[in-house]
Amino acid sequence: MNQKLAPPPDPLSTPISPPSPSPGVGETPPPRLLPKCVTKDSQVLLVGDSYINWISHSFPADLAEISGQNWRLEAIGGMSMASGGIGLIGFGFIPDQLDRAIAADPDVHTIVMDGGGNDILVRDAAIAPNSCTTAGSSKDPGCQRAVSLAVEAARNLMLDAASAGIRDVVYFFYPHVPASTILTQDEPNEILDYALPQAKALCEDAEEATGGSLRCRFVDMVPVFDGHPEYINEDIHPNALGGRVMAEKIWEVMEDNCLGKKGAHDCCEP
Repeated sequence: MNQKLAPPPDPLSTPISPPSPSPGVGETPPPRLLPKCVTKDSQVLLVGDSYINWISHSFPADLAEISGQNWRLEAIGGMSMASGGIGLIGFGFIPDQLDRAIAADPDVHTIVMDGGGNDILVRDAAIAPNSCTTAGSSKDPGCQRAVSLAVEAARNLMLDAASAGIRDVVYFFYPHVPASTILTQDEPNEILDYALPQAKALCEDAEEATGGSLRCRFVDMVPVFDGHPEYINEDIHPNALGGRVMAEKIWEVMEDNCLGKKGAHDCCEP
């Protein structure tokens, strides 16, 4: 368990081939697809972990109130993207939530998601022998590997979503969290700051990686929560106020991009 793992390759250094060739020089690119309008609430899906579904806040209910819709909730607290979390005891991972949702009803076109935090907080010790919430975690090979596995899983989730006909993803990432809690040691935010630009890049690259069939909008919750300790509990989860603020921010991004629009609208496809 004390053996040092070699640093993994940067998961963003090897591009994923799109499902169809990109247009060459002089060729006309495919037309940009509009988002899809919502004809039934279940066409919008929530997947992720406790930042979506947990007892300390009411984020799904807040989104329902703000949007006027009751979207499908598949997120489960404690779940990770690729390693650690409650996946350690057989509950699977966040991409499995998408698979189960599509199997139950494939008529999904929009996803709101988070993920990757539990890969670090509730790490798999076989991958990351040392704590990833202490100073120096961003240089620890095991912690780097846990992040790399999570990023790769999120990239594959985007590809699978595109293959299933899902057109839009809103991927939000965590705020800075308190140190020295029941879940964290002295420096939990170093590894979050290491992971955040990688998560942002995979989201921003999703359209190119999927040949234009899926777009991802990234929402960084760090500036949303910065300067507002009243938004978060001492156990690192948002409280009722923080959950409401997150829902308002997500809906703002969705409104700006014509996502989750119910009924007929010029900006989305019926």
